[in-house]
Amino acid sequence: MAETTRHDSWQAGDSYEAYMGRWSRQIAPLFLDWLGANGGLDWLEVGCGSGALSAAIVDRCKPRTLVSTDPSKGFVSTARANVPDERAELRVGDAQALALETAGRV
Repeated sequence: MAETTRHDSWQAGDSYEAYMGRWSRQIAPLFLDWLGANGGLDWLEVGCGSGALSAAIVDRCKPRTLVSTDPSKGFVSTARANVPDERAELRVGDAQALALETAGRV
């Protein structure tokens, strides 16, 4: 019996981008407008997927910094290509174990 490989869409950022990212890119600006955040903030995005919201945050919210994480290496790779901004740091990471320092601010 021939061995077949299964396409894992949860690791393929480009496939996910074509399927869901196109919709996320339309919704993200509306969400950020509703949120009404000021510019110059430090942002954390957990579960960044292929970077649709990350790109919108950079474009619309003028962040001081943005750290975006996702457990999928493939998604983070796609997000890095979609968000080529020096303020954005895209990381592979687990939402239950974020490697971030706190500044003691609320």
